[in-house]
Amino acid sequence: MPPYSSLGFHLCRFEYNSIEKLQAVTQRMHDANFPYDVQWTDIDAMPSHLDSTYDKNKFHDLADLVRSVQSSMQPAGTYPPYDDGLKEAIFIKTRLELCAWKEIHLKRSFVLSRSSFVKFGQYAAHWIGDNSAPYEDTYFPISAILIFNMFGITHVGADICGFRLDITQAEQSSMETAGSVVFRRFHGILLQEPSSWELKNCVHNGCN
Repeated sequence: MPPYSSLGFHLCRFEYNSIEKLQAVTQRMHDANFPYDVQWTDIDAMPSHLDSTYDKNKFHDLADLVRSVQSSMQPAGTYPPYDDGLKEAIFIKTRLELCAWKEIHLKRSFVLSRSSFVKFGQYAAHWIGDNSAPYEDTYFPISAILIFNMFGITHVGADICGFRLDITQAEQSSMETAGSVVFRRFHGILLQEPSSWELKNCVHNGCN
């Protein structure tokens, strides 16, 4: 079961460059009351692009930002399927793997990859990859998503508004209001989070 938040709206950008810019983005999204579930940074936040690291000079207060988001920006409430599962005691408790699972189950709650194989879908989500931003290219991920669904991978999607290149706000708004894939993430290099757009009211309705 994927984390509930991973099914929501993801926001990412290449070149946030500093903790101050990242804080400003999260605050703008919060102030604009967007349904905003996951915030990403890209590999430029990692020194020498090393996995599982971040630049402690440029992102010196990252832990404080995470705590702030968790305490003041996340909506109240619980996840009904999980609550019902606890009440009905339906979760597996006897398999041998459970002993190991208890040690790691919160360490990688959401795994996203663009390299997958048979049965991958029961463990992680699939990202289509570096799609381009121009509007005429947006149909390519649709066929890829359908193909991966046939392979049993249902948690799959592409970057809304593209991973490469930049497009206009009108095109971005059109894509977002039509976006209904399971994995939904904004990406790009321009400052393009929905709260910064002139058309943000249209996009806000689409996100909801």
